[in-house]
Amino acid sequence: MKFPPHSPNKFRAAIAAVALVFSMVGAPVAVAQSADSDASADSRPATLGDLKELRRENRREFRELRHEMREENRELRQEIREENREFRQEIRAEVQGVRETMNAIWATIVLGFVALSAAILQSRQPRPQNGSQPASKFQTAAVVVAFAVAAAYAAFFIVMPVLAQNTESQQQNPESGQTKPLVVLELFTSQGCYSCPPAEKLVDEVFTKNPNLLPLEMHVDYWDDLIYGLAGSWEDPFSSEQFSQRQFAYNLKLRGNRGGYTPQMIVHGAAQTGGSRRDHILRLAEKAAETIPDIKINFSGDSENGFTAEVEGAMNDGMRIASAVFYRREVTEVKSGENKGKTLANSNIVTQLKFAPASRRQVKFPALDPERQSCAVWVQRGGGLGPIVAAARCPEI
Repeated sequence: MKFPPHSPNKFRAAIAAVALVFSMVGAPVAVAQSADSDASADSRPATLGDLKELRRENRREFRELRHEMREENRELRQEIREENREFRQEIRAEVQGVRETMNAIWATIVLGFVALSAAILQSRQPRPQNGSQPASKFQTAAVVVAFAVAAAYAAFFIVMPVLAQNTESQQQNPESGQTKPLVVLELFTSQGCYSCPPAEKLVDEVFTKNPNLLPLEMHVDYWDDLIYGLAGSWEDPFSSEQFSQRQFAYNLKLRGNRGGYTPQMIVHGAAQTGGSRRDHILRLAEKAAETIPDIKINFSGDSENGFTAEVEGAMNDGMRIASAVFYRREVTEVKSGENKGKTLANSNIVTQLKFAPASRRQVKFPALDPERQSCAVWVQRGGGLGPIVAAARCPEI
């Protein structure tokens, strides 16, 4: 502060004292105002950034939801076409059965009339006066016709249905004593996905109870960073980038693009569908089970010392031997994200997935906790991304 040169010393001292007091009182206020302005300046860009990030996440979620709905609509149309085709085939089979039954009835009626006519003609013949005589030609014909009617009736209504049933069972199971092959179901899911719990419930309550199915949950990691409004994000404890990349590779091969969605079910490496579509999954599994494998997987060892799986049969260089270790069942309380507040039960959660070349023909597992863990092996074409040829669970020992 500058003073006029003619100002007295006392006046200068008074002015300086007043200025000092104001400076001491105003400094904290200025500092507080500066801090408030700095805080508001810092918080304003952070809030805008959060809003922009939230908008981007919402847009991404909307795109994924739209893509999933389009995929589900496409699969639903395909499923309806398949159901219509199966329904038409069933109707044709029923119509054919009705035709055969009517033909049998008409044949029986005609033969009955023939037998009745023969009996009437026989009744009009003059009877012998003395003793019994050998049967006439009409009597013989009546007996033959009656026997033919009975044989036709038995053939059309008793023997033919039994033969047809045996033929159908032989077509479904050509080799005597051959059990159905094990079908692998790979469910790509996440605990951070709102629409995934119904699919995980299917695995837990339906598919794991079927001895002909091997359902496996593979948890992807691209949902871990999703911020769901005030609920925040949830990092799936079982998620892995390996499973995300496997799903992308599957989609590129089966659908022509790398886009993934959850829940998605890959059936025996050959077909894909929504993970919550129970009937469609079972139909695809039934179709996959029609091929009887010519490759056998044998196990030795036990859980505590580690299993060893040996593969027998003809294999080529394009095949891979997959070995998976999974948790039997785990229950998780989700505390944030889209499924906040839910308790999720997951079954057959894959924690380790390895592939070996076909030339090795043998894979070894580490020691497992038999109460909590299990394992499985399958042989797959296409470098581990094609149709599955054979599969087997590790023994329960």
